[in-house]
Amino acid sequence: MEKYLVCLNKLDPDKNEFFSILQNSLPPNIKPIALNPQGILLLGRSNQFNNQQRHDFELIKRQYKHITDIMTYDDLVIRLENIIYSLKLRLKKD
Repeated sequence: MEKYLVCLNKLDPDKNEFFSILQNSLPPNIKPIALNPQGILLLGRSNQFNNQQRHDFELIKRQYKHITDIMTYDDLVIRLENIIYSLKLRLKKD
């Protein structure tokens, strides 16, 4: 994953097909860029962890935070809900 992220960071948004496709699906005033990209690794549901698993999960999460964002499915849902809320607020301002 680390090698992929390094390559993605070096892409020129004006000359890359990935960014062109992404731009076509975004509103005209939003331009896609890759700025310190990170991967996301989903590992189970947080309510299914016992105490030892929760402790191990936190250790692994901190150990690899410079490469990837390790989270549970529940964490991802909360993050997406926050993003949607922020975008709705932004649209109301425009």
